[in-house]
Amino acid sequence: MTTRLFFRRRSPVGFGVFILLLGLLLEGCQSTQLKLSPQSALSLTALTVVAMEPPPLEVTPDLLETRMPVYRHFDNMALPAYSQPALYRLPGGILISGETGASDSVPQLQSSVKSSSDWIPTLDLAAQAEQILQNGGMSACIRPGVMPLQTGTEKRITSTGFWRDAATMWYEQDRPNIALTTREIEPILMLGITDFRIFANQTSLRLLMKIVDPVSGRVLAKTSQAAYSTEAQGQNSLANGGIAFKVLIGKLGARLIEQGLRDMGLFSSTALKSVSNDLGVVQNRTRYRDIPSPLLGRNTNADNG
Repeated sequence: MTTRLFFRRRSPVGFGVFILLLGLLLEGCQSTQLKLSPQSALSLTALTVVAMEPPPLEVTPDLLETRMPVYRHFDNMALPAYSQPALYRLPGGILISGETGASDSVPQLQSSVKSSSDWIPTLDLAAQAEQILQNGGMSACIRPGVMPLQTGTEKRITSTGFWRDAATMWYEQDRPNIALTTREIEPILMLGITDFRIFANQTSLRLLMKIVDPVSGRVLAKTSQAAYSTEAQGQNSLANGGIAFKVLIGKLGARLIEQGLRDMGLFSSTALKSVSNDLGVVQNRTRYRDIPSPLLGRNTNADNG
């Protein structure tokens, strides 16, 4: 595992501006979104919901500075402080990709394979999607388990950029490179996430959705939706087992799922009007906006709610 110097913290404002500008520069490389034809949408009465493997959470500034405040004072240290990237687990089963220091209190994980105690956000979102589809009058069920992304060597599980690349590759493919078993007879709604991060006091999430023919593997519709919120005050939401953070992701996810289903041509706005209220979706300090993504480009169809 690579060991490196722990450099001074990036300015949250400066780094945020950099990400926004990068997204704007890449605006021409927008993700292709596909919509069902009206005839296909009418004939679609049932879906099997499949959760894709989620990336670990990315937190900026790094949580190492909270666990070991000495790393905040790199400029004033007579000797350099060393840190290394690692995958580790917080109470509540939340997996984090971040830095660890010498004599750190968090145990490092050697594999991204989830344990039974780990929180898997895409499974929670799949349950949300199942409820939303059923409330909209469709038959829906969740396929057990999580489909892995093509992340390759386990030596790269600590790289958040590598996880984003894997999610982007999966989303952009017209035919999934993961074999779908022939037992599936209904079209499949696949849910993945990326841009899964806490940045200062903001929490962001990008939901990737695809409807796939189970026989041919052909993508029938797909959409990318993003949202951010300042509701749970960033890193503070990870306390107490991350309960506040998990609730917030559920609220963000419910709204993104609804918007994605509409954009793929499954439902009208009025058909899903009551679902947000049933799920308690945040309307006040949460902003559902067109958020630029360095890898996925800008989502011009995002809800500006």
